[in-house]
Amino acid sequence: MRRPRSGMISKMPYWELVPFEAMASLLPREVIRFFHCKNASVHKLKSLSEDNCWTIIKAKAFREGDIIPPEFEAVGKNIAKRCQGLPLAAKVVGGMFLDKSKDEWLSIQDTWLSNFGGDGNTISKILKLSFDRLSPPSLKKCFACCSIFPKHVLVARKTLVELWMAEGLLRADQGNDMESVGNKYFNLLLQNSLLQVVERDEDGNMKFCNMHDLVHDLACSVLGTTSIWTNGNVLDEIYQARYITVESLGSRAKKKKQNMLGHYSWKVKLFITCC
Repeated sequence: MRRPRSGMISKMPYWELVPFEAMASLLPREVIRFFHCKNASVHKLKSLSEDNCWTIIKAKAFREGDIIPPEFEAVGKNIAKRCQGLPLAAKVVGGMFLDKSKDEWLSIQDTWLSNFGGDGNTISKILKLSFDRLSPPSLKKCFACCSIFPKHVLVARKTLVELWMAEGLLRADQGNDMESVGNKYFNLLLQNSLLQVVERDEDGNMKFCNMHDLVHDLACSVLGTTSIWTNGNVLDEIYQARYITVESLGSRAKKKKQNMLGHYSWKVKLFITCC
């Protein structure tokens, strides 16, 4: 016997949320070329210098006006040399350094030097290291849950916090309600560059965020096969899915949605349509 339906349906017309200029920085080069203007050209960015990587690490690891102790600077510059000119690597490691002691800086450095060689896979390893150091464990679950939204989708803070609450990932503690805990978790993910701000309002407050493609890949690997994406076709071979994201339902949207809900409603906890 099939279990009663329970879950949440969310519709996100995400392509209408921001102007193309805001989306352009998130899209692959091939997509930008498609929108190529007559007098425009694609500029290929070079890798950052070691000094630039250290500048990014400092900006993430210290607050404005902080005096950087020489021993911290030595560790930071040593790691900056191994960021391979990648800004995301510098941002992530800088976030890990924030509010950490000298011993913790040295521990991160030792882990970096012992595990990150010249195999060209530095960024994936540093992202995994950042994930492994997330605390408490429920924060890791919140991070993984973010991957149910497709790449390049812009999501509001409130949407994520409400999703985490609905999933039972948040617990009130020390006088803080679940929403406050969710906002704290959100800020921690931003601090670690596992989420990134895409658009702010006139007052500088964050409106929309998303995940870097490589961060999204990591979140997907953590969540596993419980989340799938489809263009509206029923996927009979998927048996363990708890989350379904439909990126396009086309002209027969209503019929397709009803068909999918009828097919999956007994096992799917969250059904999101992005169209």
